[in-house]
Amino acid sequence: MLSEQQVRVRVSVASLVLGSLILGAKFLAYSWTGSTAVLSDALESIVNVIAAAFLIGSVLFAGLPADRNHPYGHGKIEFFAAAFEGG
Repeated sequence: MLSEQQVRVRVSVASLVLGSLILGAKFLAYSWTGSTAVLSDALESIVNVIAAAFLIGSVLFAGLPADRNHPYGHGKIEFFAAAFEGG
């Protein structure tokens, strides 16, 4: 059975992969249609891919065990990831 951390990493990677595929599909649609609206939507998808990459880093960092400088663990980084995504 997968640990909670492994599930989080897999979901984060899936988010990055799917976001990248959607981004590629939108740019392909733009190349076929030349539509400025589709281009705008594709450019907005770049932010989603960057946010998914940041999410992977945050999930990996949050999964680190507690240490001397972080006696309660590194889990609070997830709040920064949420703020980054919202921003």
